[in-house]
Amino acid sequence: MLIKQAWTVFKTDWQVSWQQNQNNRHTKWLIICLSIGIFALSIGPINQPDAADYHAGYVHQFFLRHQYFIDGGLTQGLMGLGDFSHLSNFQEKTTWLIRSAQILPLLPLVLLLKKWQVQNSWILAFLSAPLFVGWATVGKPMFLGDSCIAAGYLLWRSDPNRVRSMLLISSLILGISFKLSVLIIAIPIAIDMGWDWIQKEKKQEVSRLFRIDAVALFTLLSAISITLLLVDRWLVTGNPTFPLLSKVFTPQNIDAIGFEQYLKGFGRDDSGFPITLFIPFKAGNLASVLGPAVGILAATSAATLPWKNNPEQRVGIVAVGQLLCLALFGQWRGDYYSAPIILLLASGAKPSHFMHVGRSIKKAWKWMFNTSLCVQLMAFILMGSMSVYQTAYAAFDYTKAMNQWAYGFEASQELLKHKKPYLNIALRETRLYYDAHYIDPSRYRQCLAMQGISGRAIDKQATAESCFELLGAKTIMTEHQTLKNSENLQCKPRTFYLGQRNLFNNRKVIVDICNVDAPS
Repeated sequence: MLIKQAWTVFKTDWQVSWQQNQNNRHTKWLIICLSIGIFALSIGPINQPDAADYHAGYVHQFFLRHQYFIDGGLTQGLMGLGDFSHLSNFQEKTTWLIRSAQILPLLPLVLLLKKWQVQNSWILAFLSAPLFVGWATVGKPMFLGDSCIAAGYLLWRSDPNRVRSMLLISSLILGISFKLSVLIIAIPIAIDMGWDWIQKEKKQEVSRLFRIDAVALFTLLSAISITLLLVDRWLVTGNPTFPLLSKVFTPQNIDAIGFEQYLKGFGRDDSGFPITLFIPFKAGNLASVLGPAVGILAATSAATLPWKNNPEQRVGIVAVGQLLCLALFGQWRGDYYSAPIILLLASGAKPSHFMHVGRSIKKAWKWMFNTSLCVQLMAFILMGSMSVYQTAYAAFDYTKAMNQWAYGFEASQELLKHKKPYLNIALRETRLYYDAHYIDPSRYRQCLAMQGISGRAIDKQATAESCFELLGAKTIMTEHQTLKNSENLQCKPRTFYLGQRNLFNNRKVIVDICNVDAPS
């Protein structure tokens, strides 16, 4: 009954929102078609390495073993609570809908942007961002949590009452429990909420904020959920804040400290930042950018902040704060920037904000935006068509499609043919494609460290073979010519197609498959 009522309200609001302005009907229908198309894109197999490793990979292993377990892998410490919900997809054999869960907030978000009187062309630019193909198809909670937090903040800012305050706090807590990087975008929102209470001197309302009722209980459950996540990460890695503060909690774990540094520095060597958030410098990054039209709108919204009124100005300030925090502390990747972009779109730019701008500049801006939007739409259609083709191909020939477009799938299938347990130290782990008889490479690196070798590369044959024996590994996949044939180790080269969802990133790789014979 509640679901039916919610759907009725949503449908009514949607109809009213689109009927308020009958102009630009073609744009409206294009927005509706894009929204539906993005949902269609999201249906398909998991073929992205992060999702195959831990977002869905570990849950697949829990399902195979019928229990929760710890295998020593560091990436298990990156799992969010939302990832555990995928267990139902494995139970119901609906794994092709794992990706779709990440895009569920899209239609309500479009409706909310309309209520904030965002122009149709701005919404169209946002939906046609090439990165939307990635958000819809990776199977990672990149868009889900950030968009819900942005929507929750917009609802609170439009009417900062107690119920919406509590729900926004719950959204922030749950978002962090889904993805720790949400802490970065939560800081400006928390500052704005705190300033709002101080400015309006709502001391009495602050005390009433935490009175016991259904909303407060929901917030309490959210707090309990993040506590469970901290406990889980402590059990997995010995560090409740993993992947942060590894030197504090696990100073002896060189592997964890190195992994933390790798994550902090990932993508931060991009000399083209922040332009590369919107325009790709390489064909392989085409599906990883927000698009030039979105860049123009974001810059326009930020530049017109001084002429805006509340609440648009406050929303824009928070968005700029999030951009600064992400630039200082986050990875320089477009998929982390959905929340500030949504807020900048909601902040908008009205004709009154351009009163001091010359007519020629307005015309130039309009030409640049329309041209960029056309280019962006073509890029979105290209990437979307490729994704649809990959999914359709997988429906008819799953193995061949996954060999071609799923990272590590072909190599993992080869490992399944050999003696078990097996150890992969050549490529990234793809637990989603394994059976239960694998050994995580973190255990191997720890073995090397215990025997005096601190690096990731194998530089001593005898030490490597000793670790294989200690771990009980029967088959090893390693980089080509890293190990030599010996009395206890027989290696043969194999060439695999290292599939990628982006065709421009596909390549072949040569590895060695080594069979281990226990010494007599």
